[in-house]
Amino acid sequence: MALTQLLEIQFFTDCLSIDFVDKTVYGSPEDDRVDLAVYLFVTRKFEDPADDLDLSPANSDPVDDAQWNVLTADDGHYEFTMLSMDIWDNSVTYNIDDIVHYLGIVYKGLVNGISVGLVPLGNPTEWELVTDLTTLFTNLTVTASTFGEIVDCRIRKCHKIELVNDECLCGDCDEYSVPLHTKLFNMLNAAQAKALELKFIDAEKIIQTATDMCVKTLAT
Repeated sequence: MALTQLLEIQFFTDCLSIDFVDKTVYGSPEDDRVDLAVYLFVTRKFEDPADDLDLSPANSDPVDDAQWNVLTADDGHYEFTMLSMDIWDNSVTYNIDDIVHYLGIVYKGLVNGISVGLVPLGNPTEWELVTDLTTLFTNLTVTASTFGEIVDCRIRKCHKIELVNDECLCGDCDEYSVPLHTKLFNMLNAAQAKALELKFIDAEKIIQTATDMCVKTLAT
């Protein structure tokens, strides 16, 4: 599948959720959108992978969805994966490991030369139901693109609204030779710089340090 996926991220001012908009250019020479099912997966990443948190949206209509809304857990490193696959076509001969979307369900071909028009539903010898779509990210018959982003909306909100009014609490404020809000601002810019270098673990550490400094969050 030849497809260059593009994903636009829009942050809400309340810092409680993110909108993801599919900005992929469909049509020749790329695949047409009407021929594809598109899913989005979102993970809050931590230094210890055992702590990773799945925040994927419902993906209620992969055939038509072009925008998703995801509630954010907190500030830090997030990973987003777009997964596109062909909608089953009754004129195509499918082969082993081919992935198709059929009537809201995803199937994988089990044999080569599956008869034209043989629907996936009710034919377990030729088609296998896929229950965990994340196992398809490396399948060569789909397109999967992963994007990383450092979310720091809550801290920046505190910096912009509370800190400039000296209302944001910090137990170590007196130790800094520069104003606290300036230090936080520099830290967040450093985290974003690390993210651009794809050093997300380093960026995550900076974000957590900044979060600890800024005790007063939007939730309190």
